[in-house]
Amino acid sequence: MAYYVGFIQWGVQKLAYCFGWALSLSGAEALAAGVTPFLGMGEAAIIIKGFIPELTQAEIHQVLTAGFATISGSLMVVYIG
Repeated sequence: MAYYVGFIQWGVQKLAYCFGWALSLSGAEALAAGVTPFLGMGEAAIIIKGFIPELTQAEIHQVLTAGFATISGSLMVVYIG
């Protein structure tokens, strides 16, 4: 729903500006890397699904690497419990 309303696109544009200037990342990369610890790898890919055709292979690799390098918040709660 947030994608169709335009909230995701707005967030990607803002992240692209900030992270593009500081770290040379695209907005979709930054959004996926930021969301992965909280939602998980699958949901992060779903959030940026509209931008996947525009990503380069290096950017897709970065999204997958960020997903495999983090642990989701729900799994962290299970480990703590």
